[in-house]
Amino acid sequence: MDHPNLVVVHYNQYAGGKFFINCLAHHEQVLPGLCVAAPVHTYDHWIFEPLSASEKTQRKISRINSTIPEQSRMHFWAQHELGCQQFWGWGFGHLWSVPVQAVDYSLSLLNDHRCFIVNHVMNINEFDRIHELWPQARHIVLHNETQFQQRAVQFKSPDYGPLKTAQLPRGLAAFYFDVDSTQFNRSAVVKSTEQCLEWLGLNISVNDNIHNYIERYFAIHQ
Repeated sequence: MDHPNLVVVHYNQYAGGKFFINCLAHHEQVLPGLCVAAPVHTYDHWIFEPLSASEKTQRKISRINSTIPEQSRMHFWAQHELGCQQFWGWGFGHLWSVPVQAVDYSLSLLNDHRCFIVNHVMNINEFDRIHELWPQARHIVLHNETQFQQRAVQFKSPDYGPLKTAQLPRGLAAFYFDVDSTQFNRSAVVKSTEQCLEWLGLNISVNDNIHNYIERYFAIHQ
């Protein structure tokens, strides 16, 4: 699974990590957590079909848009999101601690796309282990997230226990996305998205849908 196109995203829960991943996935060479992992998550196997680039882009954008539920379904937000288990076949904990092998379908996508895995549980031993397993991987860290995290949990899981605020890595060769300074600011999010894409070695051209996606995401958190 070690690959220069693998990107590990470190953030505390409810900080908007998958939102930022989906913003980045508006680039043609970046994928969200599509459902490709056999045997039960095969909804997005169109990504392997000989479709035109425009058709694949249309389907990917449609899947990204589908992650935003109606306001009345915010408590069921997890049913809509795209994540690691759907994409890799396993969650982060299994992939780095057992470790188990991600499904071949997923691994093949690393050849032509930036693909993400999410790290919610952070301590120095885990960082060392990540570097041992995936020395070629790039890293994104979401920080300064407390205000948005508290807002998001009220809408998504109001009965959730104390928020986990694990220590985020500092001094890591990573792209750092400032959550609270960009919340409800579409232009700031787009700018950070473009800066991150450039940091990942990509051009900053993104699908125009990103503006609508960001507005809809912020709208359901107000």
